[in-house]
Amino acid sequence: AVVSTQSTGVIEGYRDHGQWKSWKLNQIQSDLRYVVMPENKDEKVYLEDMERSVMKAKSSYWSDFWNVYDWCFIAVMSVALLLLFLERAIPSGLHGSAFFFEIRLWRSMMLCIGIILAWLKLFKYLKVGAAIICCMLEF
Repeated sequence: AVVSTQSTGVIEGYRDHGQWKSWKLNQIQSDLRYVVMPENKDEKVYLEDMERSVMKAKSSYWSDFWNVYDWCFIAVMSVALLLLFLERAIPSGLHGSAFFFEIRLWRSMMLCIGIILAWLKLFKYLKVGAAIICCMLEF
C-alpha cells in the first residue's frame, strides 16, 4: 500500500507539473501575442525570461524531505524482505554456514533500520518533537 501510494504521488506530481507547465507557457505565449505593445520592450523581455524559467522548471516531488525519506524506508524494507526470502530458500543443510549467518545478520540489521525509520516517521504525524523540546526546556 505504501509503495502504491508513493508511486501514485510521483506519477501525479510529474503529471500535474507537466499540465501546469503547458498552461503557463500557453499563458505567456498569449501575453506575448496579444498584450505586449511594440513600444514596451521591457515587458517582452520579462515575458521571454519568464518563458525560459518555466521551461527550466522541474517537478518538486524529490525536493520534499519526507518523500525521499519514504522511498528510503521502502528500499530498506524491500531489502529486508528479499533477504528473508533468500534465507528461506537456503537448504537446511547450509543453516550453520557463514553465508547463512551473514544473511540473517543483514536481515536483522535492515529490519532494525526499518523500525527506527518507521518510529522516526511518527514524529512527523504526532508532532512530539515540539512537546519533547518544551519538556526539556522546563528542567
